[in-house]
Amino acid sequence: LTLHPSGSTPFERLNYLLHRIYSFINQTSFMTMTNKPGSSFIIIPREEDEKNAMESGARCGQRFTSLCRSIFCCSSTKNEPSNKKDKKRKQYRLENRESRNCGFTGCLRGIFVMPNYIINRAIIELFEWSFRTNFPMLILLFIFMFFFWICVFTCLIHWATWQHDYCISTDRNHWQDAFSLSWTTFSTVGYGHVFPSLVEEGEVLENCGFIISMCALESFVGVLYAGFCGALLFAKILRVQAVAQVTFSNALAIHYDNKEKPQAADDKDKLYPCPMLAVRIINDYANRRFGGELFGANVEAIVMYQEDQNTNGKRSSGRKNSRSSKGRGGRKALMGAIKCNSDGYNYAKVEWKISEHPLFNSTWIIHHELNESSPFLTDEMKADLQLQDGKCFWPADKFTSLGIRNGLKNFTKLAITFNAVSGSSFTSVYAQYPYEFEDIVVGYVHAKATYADAKTGMILVDRSLRHDVIEQEGGGAESLDDSDSTLEV
Repeated sequence: LTLHPSGSTPFERLNYLLHRIYSFINQTSFMTMTNKPGSSFIIIPREEDEKNAMESGARCGQRFTSLCRSIFCCSSTKNEPSNKKDKKRKQYRLENRESRNCGFTGCLRGIFVMPNYIINRAIIELFEWSFRTNFPMLILLFIFMFFFWICVFTCLIHWATWQHDYCISTDRNHWQDAFSLSWTTFSTVGYGHVFPSLVEEGEVLENCGFIISMCALESFVGVLYAGFCGALLFAKILRVQAVAQVTFSNALAIHYDNKEKPQAADDKDKLYPCPMLAVRIINDYANRRFGGELFGANVEAIVMYQEDQNTNGKRSSGRKNSRSSKGRGGRKALMGAIKCNSDGYNYAKVEWKISEHPLFNSTWIIHHELNESSPFLTDEMKADLQLQDGKCFWPADKFTSLGIRNGLKNFTKLAITFNAVSGSSFTSVYAQYPYEFEDIVVGYVHAKATYADAKTGMILVDRSLRHDVIEQEGGGAESLDDSDSTLEV
């Protein structure tokens, strides 16, 4: 089946236009559709301006432009290159035959299906939003929608009583009476002083069928709405119970043993142990005497890079600004641990020194060693590392805050996941926290946040210090309060 507006009869032009409208409604390509014999697909070739990935708004605008071209019979074909070698590779969209019904009936089907699709997506988005928002906002939404539906049915009942005021027990056309009848019907609490009239002087009120039908429909909507709100609250409570009540530190602190600095020329060849990257996790229920423990805590992490990310770890002028590519890092620094995917990102698993905690009830600092297998170091930095007796050491000229900073590989995101068993609900709980490269500070350790209670002797946590870092012993920390600092302190 070939559809093209030029040289067609009026009916064929209309059929072609309906195909375009149907494609626009169902978000498919504005292209010639063909059926290949023996194939289970409808083959839809892509134009050059449709091949690249783009935002949904840009895609919709491009399709609308193509629809306008079809209306005004403008040619949408590009100038074909004279040399066949210059032709770009063809791209097709393969769609199941059962999912499309072309022609006039297909267009009508798309027109009726589209509202259902929009309503369905709106309900799904509402579900997702209810999980992200807090309880007060969700309850305010329930109250707003409660009065919204009541007012909708109040308008219908008020209009019906304006036509026949004897259809309700008050025999008057007042907004207050319609609103009272509406909320008692919607909430299904039972009729009060206002209710629908059924008979008058022994005769059936034949003109009151609309109000009676509206009341029946409103009670049905009210029951559905109450169940809908209850289901959302129940699902949100279950989700809250599945979230681990822990707090991650805002900073990724890198510390190194700087107590013995190389002073003499002979000390330049001295080797030093690898720096450590540390993250602190605090149990939010640490100050509880019972019920706040987390059993079998486990931490995993994945670091994500852009596929062409070859930059080193120099600070940028802004916290969220991207960096220009420098150095010859790249995929060699991601040897083995990195998996290259077609989405343009590389992923590596981060190995922690101790990733499990049998009974986590206070604070926990996890460490990652910046050695030859660390995904946080560039190729140049790994080449300068030395192995002795199976252990990795750093050279003295790189064992400074600036040297460590320049040896870090820029990453897009570090996602740390935490899972354990709650001591209060005895169910599995999870938590996740993302870090960016700008969250790294070099030459700092996490400040001590625990203290012993004078009365009970319990080890308590001062949560006001949960994000504090302190300079490491021996100095050598980079400055955080300079004007060019990218970390908000």
